[in-house]
Amino acid sequence: MTDHISAPAMRARTSHAVPDPVPDCSDALFAEILLNDRIDLAAGLPMTIGLDFTTTQLELCFRASSRLWHHQLERVALVHMTRTLRKTGDISADDRLRFKHERARFKHLRFAFAIFGVRHRYPPVLDAITSVMGNVQDAFKNERHVSVRRNALLLQALLHAGPVALVAREIDRFRPASPESFRCYLARQANGIAAFLEQDRVTAQSFHDTRKIVSRFRAGFATLKTLYPDPDIASVADFVATINGLMGNYHDDLMSAHLRGHLDYHRDPIILQDDIRHRLQSLALAMH
Repeated sequence: MTDHISAPAMRARTSHAVPDPVPDCSDALFAEILLNDRIDLAAGLPMTIGLDFTTTQLELCFRASSRLWHHQLERVALVHMTRTLRKTGDISADDRLRFKHERARFKHLRFAFAIFGVRHRYPPVLDAITSVMGNVQDAFKNERHVSVRRNALLLQALLHAGPVALVAREIDRFRPASPESFRCYLARQANGIAAFLEQDRVTAQSFHDTRKIVSRFRAGFATLKTLYPDPDIASVADFVATINGLMGNYHDDLMSAHLRGHLDYHRDPIILQDDIRHRLQSLALAMH
């Protein structure tokens, strides 16, 4: 059974405290990550969202995320799948699921750098690997075999020992955000959502960019929910998962239309459904 850290006990510590050993919550965290796009239309936000996490807690969130990448990433299997994709343009249904899970570990680590790190940025190599894996996944889901092979060739190069070692080096160099920086970052992200909602003309590209913000929120609150069980944090995590799922389903349709030549991804206006708009509005307001 996974051990959890008591939130009240942790919040009593100062940001200068020496970090405790990282709790081994990899299985619980990954199980929560797999719910990143679970839709629960009844999910709602609490009246207030407590964001008074310490630097120590934020560092432990990152360390739990990096442990998930270090200990559960199956790089050899991923390289093998990438070679098959490069040669044939497709993989089996079981390997598609494995590929999705391997990408989920990269994505979560990338989000953890942005949310919990002092720089609030993605390391370039980690960002490149994760993005190319997304391109591969979009291509094989839509049976675009030429695109699969092209992106798989690039991914194969990025999965060499050198680039992966650079990711590990960035993990070693990680420095956690201060509580103030963490809260300001979430507020800036919320401002990005608000700016999107104010646009007269929404495109698939701007929709996708906004979903990335939602995905970062989801990754952050999924980690906080796993390490510091709290009903309000859990409510936020579930609410954001619902937005992420709704936006993900719509983006799949948009990407399919784009790949078939029926939609200009960067220029054509799209309709933003009310159930997505209203939830985005609530999230943006709650994060200030």
